Amino acid sequence: MKNNSLNYENSIKDIISAMYAKNDVPFMDAMVLQLAKTLKADHIFVGELQTDKFSVKTLAHCKDNRVVDGFEYLLSNSPCEVVYEGNVVIYPKNIRTLFPLDKDLIALDIEAYAGIPLFNDKQETFGAIVALYHKPIENPEFVSSIMTLFANQVANEIERQHSEQRTNEQAIYYQSIIDGVSDSLMVVDKEFNVVIMNEVAKSKQYGLEINRDSKIKCYELSYNRETPCDDDAHPCPLQQVFERQKARSLVHNHKDINEKEHVIELTCSPLKDKNNKLIGVVKSAKDITAHLETKQELKNQKEILHYQLHYDQLTGFANRALFTDRLNQSLENAKYYKKKVAVLIIDIDNFKVINDSFGFIIGNEVLKSVGNFLEDSICQVDSVANFGADEFAIILNDVDDIISITNIINSLMDKLKKPIKYDNHSLYITLSIGISIYPDDAIQTETLLKNAITAMHKTKEDGKNGYKFYKEEMSLKVFEHVILENSLREAVAKEELIVYYQPQVDGILGDILGMEALVRWKHPTLGLISPANFIPIAEETGIIVDIDLWVIKTAITQMVLWRKEGLNSGILSMNLSIKLLQYKNFITELEKIIEDTQCDTSWIELEITESQIMNDIEQSLEILNKLKELGIKLAIDDFGTGHSSLTYLKQLPIDKLKIDKSFVDELPYNNEDITIARTIISLTKGLHLNIIAEGVENLEQKEFLVKEGCPNIQGYYYFKPMPAEELKSNLKAL
Repeated sequence: MKNNSLNYENSIKDIISAMYAKNDVPFMDAMVLQLAKTLKADHIFVGELQTDKFSVKTLAHCKDNRVVDGFEYLLSNSPCEVVYEGNVVIYPKNIRTLFPLDKDLIALDIEAYAGIPLFNDKQETFGAIVALYHKPIENPEFVSSIMTLFANQVANEIERQHSEQRTNEQAIYYQSIIDGVSDSLMVVDKEFNVVIMNEVAKSKQYGLEINRDSKIKCYELSYNRETPCDDDAHPCPLQQVFERQKARSLVHNHKDINEKEHVIELTCSPLKDKNNKLIGVVKSAKDITAHLETKQELKNQKEILHYQLHYDQLTGFANRALFTDRLNQSLENAKYYKKKVAVLIIDIDNFKVINDSFGFIIGNEVLKSVGNFLEDSICQVDSVANFGADEFAIILNDVDDIISITNIINSLMDKLKKPIKYDNHSLYITLSIGISIYPDDAIQTETLLKNAITAMHKTKEDGKNGYKFYKEEMSLKVFEHVILENSLREAVAKEELIVYYQPQVDGILGDILGMEALVRWKHPTLGLISPANFIPIAEETGIIVDIDLWVIKTAITQMVLWRKEGLNSGILSMNLSIKLLQYKNFITELEKIIEDTQCDTSWIELEITESQIMNDIEQSLEILNKLKELGIKLAIDDFGTGHSSLTYLKQLPIDKLKIDKSFVDELPYNNEDITIARTIISLTKGLHLNIIAEGVENLEQKEFLVKEGCPNIQGYYYFKPMPAEELKSNLKAL
């Protein structure tokens, strides 16, 4: 009995010595090695129940006194199934007979089995120590007692390893979180040691080796210092947090390792344990250098934009927008103090001749000189502006009467009698000036400006080099406008209007494809009046509706007549004003005209400008769709001069775009016009629309357009607008 007890004690000592020996063998491997030796087992392994509860994975496995790779096996129909139910199991022999379905026992030629359950702190079985023998167990009690003695220690070690693994995983998880923060982030203890830091913080280090075991001071890492921050340039926010136990924020200026200046925004917050005891500081550092630079850049851009919006880029004087604002202020002051304000609009006479004769460089210098001259000639409280090109404006505040204004203007005129010299050229400059006075002529800013401009134009008409006050000239203009309006109202009834036709030609074949109907006014006393002089009045007064309907009826009637005579007039294109588009009976009256004339609607094309469409896009779409349903073709006139949206353009039921004359005039020599023309042509191809160019006056324009993909041409190069009889002769000649 004494020998058995001694043997038992020695076995325990051997196992403990092996488990805690200072070598590189892991605890669990040392355990199974020594157990196998002590218990003389062929296999010893420590197994852990998997989450599926049906299988076991070995954590350490000793076979033939060697640590070998682990394995995984199923519990079902095995002796381990009994163990994992919480039982200590010893089968000294005949184990395969007891568990005939356990294939592992057969494969390993196992005769005896010993198994001890491992319990967690909740007394749940989570693992087992198992000993396997090829021969019967000689001393089952000894095997059971030794395995039972160390089961609790093995269970604790497994739990410890799991806890350590969870801690490591949690640390990795938290590290990944702070590494995802774009700012530098670190935890600093009371000795200024950096306990935790993210990757951004590591990237800011000054050549220091960063590893988990190294203790780095925050001031070393952030500022390459050997002592804590304590000067005015770098006050230590951490020390303040330690003292006051409150969050602290401040801004530091410092240089990086490359001596580049940085502005850093620091935020330090107290870090406390579960007992609310301060144990460190969470320090975040944000490099706001780029932000401040961007902010300053935006401020600079804002100032530049403000300057561009309010000052003329060439002369540096206030532009119309700023001048209008200043005039508003002047009028407010004048109203309050019951004073007068004069607005002068000044135009340099024959400025185009200067540009054409001496070039734009000297022309620009003339503009600057005149602006400076005007500014030097007025009081400090007054204001000079440049409205663009050769037009200037002046505000004269606190004027007493017309005489004082006249004296100022005469003084300007006298000073300008001396020539301005540029590069051996002596230039004599004269001005045309228009004057409008508050409150005599108007009390509103825009009206004052308009009146002064009108007076300036009157000065031009009367020979230039002088000035005019507003009142008398405006009365005459209004009178002329009223007379022309009344005459226009009678023109339709008196049959004074005439339809001219301008053919549209295939630029490749030279064939007439159609024609545009254009209205002219043959006044009984004034003769033939250009549409530019009466159409604006017609649109302003609404007379345009009657004119448009008359033109449509007249032109359609004429085209049907030509068709009956066997003349192919092609497509008849007619202009459609916004007033007629908005006229509620337009569709009804158009249908009646078509019915009365027996016109095929496929012969008709109506043109409307893009600005008119965009004026009321919803209503325009409704009317245009109705016209399309009638079989009438639709075209956008003067395309490119308005502000149409490509989104809306896709929705419009149009067939054709018409390149405006303003983009054709300088083809093929003006690069901007070339780009615009090519863009419009490309756009029509993409939208599967027809295209035509108007205002084509020479061979170069025509050849350029045809080459670029616009074969349809309208303009003086082929035909001027002509009366019906003259066009009839051309049609017969085809």
